[in-house]
Amino acid sequence: MWDCIERIEYALSHLTNAEVLTSLLRRVFDLKSWFMDEYGHGFYSSPEILIKSELCSICKLNIKVCEHIAGAIYGGKRCVSEPKDFELRSISIVEFPEDPRCRIWPWQYQKENTLEAAVLTTFRLDDFIEDNPRGNSRESLGE
Repeated sequence: MWDCIERIEYALSHLTNAEVLTSLLRRVFDLKSWFMDEYGHGFYSSPEILIKSELCSICKLNIKVCEHIAGAIYGGKRCVSEPKDFELRSISIVEFPEDPRCRIWPWQYQKENTLEAAVLTTFRLDDFIEDNPRGNSRESLGE
């Protein structure tokens, strides 16, 4: 929901006739308003990850020096940066997350001073559908 608001607003700024997108944006804001009324702002997990090395998914060389362009298609395969040498340094609890999918819900508290919550490291829809043979079904999106 948060991600699509930004994308819809961007598309609206480039269209002259955008009744469908305007209606969709209104519906998304209504959903966001309902969500905030129902659940409040909340808290979120936020990881600090040090990525020491990233390789190109096409040639397997350092992504910063290879000739491929991240996001472009080469021989039917999309070029992406693959972190290879990284470490999780910390996980913080924040009010304003980079990734709103990392919300901490009350039912995730196990015991006093213990928490079980999602820690996601990227914000790409592709994380959920690239290797899923069912495509973009609601089930494949974790819903």
